[in-house]
Amino acid sequence: MKTRNINAIEIIGFILILLTILLFGILPGQRTSLDWISICFVLAAEIEFILGFLFVQREAGHLEGTMLYSGAISIIALYSAISILVSILFMLVFREETRYLVAIQIILMSITAILLVLIYISSAHLAEKNNSSMQAVSGMQELLNKVTVLQSATSNSPYSSQLNALYEAIRYSDYSTIVPTDESVAGKITELELVLGSALEDKDGSIRNLVDSILVLMKQRAAEAASQKVGGI
Repeated sequence: MKTRNINAIEIIGFILILLTILLFGILPGQRTSLDWISICFVLAAEIEFILGFLFVQREAGHLEGTMLYSGAISIIALYSAISILVSILFMLVFREETRYLVAIQIILMSITAILLVLIYISSAHLAEKNNSSMQAVSGMQELLNKVTVLQSATSNSPYSSQLNALYEAIRYSDYSTIVPTDESVAGKITELELVLGSALEDKDGSIRNLVDSILVLMKQRAAEAASQKVGGI
């Protein structure tokens, strides 16, 4: 579907540019330097419009598509329309004001470029944030699944209260961001799995210490997540 859309845009763009050149060629009257400069700006606006659509089609899957699509397409379409109208206006009315035409077109290009860069940066930042949130959710869900498996094992029934407390701590933690403590929590849960499956003499004490340690880490994780959100704002 995406390739089909790109092909359609390319075909429409080619027809639009060809039609513009043909119309300019058949119009009566002598061509002046302003006419040639104006038609160049018209063609440039059309080419930018087509290339902008193609770029957005390609990047929307990698960045935050909604922001990039709506923002970039609106700016590109608005610039193209204004640029073409300004060029036509100078061709019809202000035929001796070539320098003003060039100045206005340069200003339009500069403003458009700045806005597009800002939208691209914002889209990239938002996409990175969303990816980080998805990784955080996946990581915490994996830890929760491990604890659920430990809870379901009949041999671990003597430690159900500790495992339940651990489950609740992970279940109600902040899933929206990755923090440095996540790696330590994952390591401790892996260690807990090994201890629960072992035959240590002081197994009860080791399990109690590990669960207490993980619960402390979860509180530390909550503080780190809150700090990251404050910093992000």
